[in-house]
Amino acid sequence: MMNAIFDVSPIPTQTMKSGSIASGGIGRRISTIGSSRLRTTGKCPAGSPRASARRAPVAKPTTTRSSVAATWPQSWPVAASSATFPRTRHGPARKIGLKRFPSTTSPDARLHTRRKATTAPARRTHARPRGSGAPWSPHSTRSVTVFTNMTSSRRAHGVTASAAAVWWTYLTRRAAGQDGAEALYCAAMGDLLLRRGVVDGRRRDVAIRDGRIRRLGVDLDPTGYDALDVTDKLVLPGFVESHIHPDKAFIADRTEGLRAGGPSAQTLVAELKKTFTVDDIYRRARRVMELAVRHGCTTMRAHVEVDAYVELRGVEALRRLQVELAGVLDLRLIAFAQEGIFRDGVTQDLLREALKAGLAVLGGCPSMDRDQPRHIDWFFDTAQDFGVPLDFHADSADDPAMLVSDYIAEQTIIRGMQGRVTVGHLGTLDVLTPDHRARVIDKLREAGLHVISLPATELHVKGRGDDRRTWRGVTRIAELRAAGINVALSTNNIVNPFTPYGHPDLLRQALVAAMAAHLGNLEQMAWLLELVTTNPARAVGLEDYGLREGCRADLVVLDAHDPAQAITEQAEKLYVIKGGVLVARNTRTSEVRTPR
Repeated sequence: MMNAIFDVSPIPTQTMKSGSIASGGIGRRISTIGSSRLRTTGKCPAGSPRASARRAPVAKPTTTRSSVAATWPQSWPVAASSATFPRTRHGPARKIGLKRFPSTTSPDARLHTRRKATTAPARRTHARPRGSGAPWSPHSTRSVTVFTNMTSSRRAHGVTASAAAVWWTYLTRRAAGQDGAEALYCAAMGDLLLRRGVVDGRRRDVAIRDGRIRRLGVDLDPTGYDALDVTDKLVLPGFVESHIHPDKAFIADRTEGLRAGGPSAQTLVAELKKTFTVDDIYRRARRVMELAVRHGCTTMRAHVEVDAYVELRGVEALRRLQVELAGVLDLRLIAFAQEGIFRDGVTQDLLREALKAGLAVLGGCPSMDRDQPRHIDWFFDTAQDFGVPLDFHADSADDPAMLVSDYIAEQTIIRGMQGRVTVGHLGTLDVLTPDHRARVIDKLREAGLHVISLPATELHVKGRGDDRRTWRGVTRIAELRAAGINVALSTNNIVNPFTPYGHPDLLRQALVAAMAAHLGNLEQMAWLLELVTTNPARAVGLEDYGLREGCRADLVVLDAHDPAQAITEQAEKLYVIKGGVLVARNTRTSEVRTPR
């Protein structure tokens, strides 16, 4: 049993509308996220920053609402949660004035409501919470998301594995413009025992110690663990985003959408990229990642566009996020040439610079150059020079003559890169004759290619020139899987001309795939969840991933008892656990009154 538990009263978690707020000569666009009221039982561990803060009281601040808003640093690593605190000058562990929101508000909707950036005196930390010291239970908690940015381990702060407490310590940043603490401090907690969850169709306990799954079994001894009641809730490995573009997310309001006879999404976004700044990319990409974690993602492999328009600004922004979100989200980056490599004299050198800077994957888009085989050859040559895997955007056209995945497979075999090459889209397979498609699929299997399907984008972009039968462009998911090819689903684009309704929620992508690819029976929906967990983990090369003893404890708990219910009802992600640490907690509260 926990000897410390939080009662989190839900409040809006949102992004303030962009606008200029001037105070003290400072005017900027700001993006903030709300906070929640936290009441704890028990005491903070001796020597903790929170305890130190109590021993050294500080004078009541004289900050005003406008001054807090105006000095809110752009680089503050806010999170899509209700546990975010602003930096102030008056010491750690100060809390924000709070307000409640209607329980009918969905978690995502709260991201778009306005919050008040005011400060309030520190609250007592020993108030007894509702429910006494009982373990957290999805049946009793309210609607809330808790997101913590881990910057170091709990042991680095003097908390042992046997400390049966959950506590948050918040650091403040120094005055605006000065160097200071970069992130929310850390969430420290004891080792976890997930009680009576559904694991591989059976009710089992999951014991987590030192960030790894130590035991799976029935009615495990809870001694030394913090018990988390997940009775009859589906426990899965954390979701893995394997193909996503956070650097060009949330730009739909900056340009027109797709229309008959209008410019393509490619053209619209290319023009916008000329205006991107490092801070602009950082803010939008961070929002993507916060939402992804809220929705159960624990690992993300993201494309970072490198070209003459945006140069290396996206690399700088996402490398920064890679460091800041360590411990909450494993972020892997692809140096990606969206605009081709033979249309200017700089992109090839920029890609090499990005790889030298530490990006671990090289990505190409053959259709953007007239000579597609030459494009593919350059990427294989460069990948071998740097010893990195490859990821291609390929076969998006409805013209069989544009097919290149077979050539990619041939080069993969010739160069001995089986298992190290991924191909996204592959919609052209859907317009081939059955015999031709079967030959191509056999070649892909022989090459050990990983295939990423992006159904939400395909459904929006493809078939717009058809005047009789609309081609939807989703690849042959079931056929590829039946042939033994590793197939995954991913989000791709988010609120831009490619996918204006895109959202980094892989459970949503599973539903879209089920509808678009005729995957509606119970058996199919069961393996659809593999396409957002174990299959993308293989594609991005994750080690020690899964729901087995010894694997890293990267998990998501869904408010459903089986995959079909999770997909059809779009079940809430009750808990998200990264390396054994709870990084997100969500619930939904509904009231339905029926006649007696």
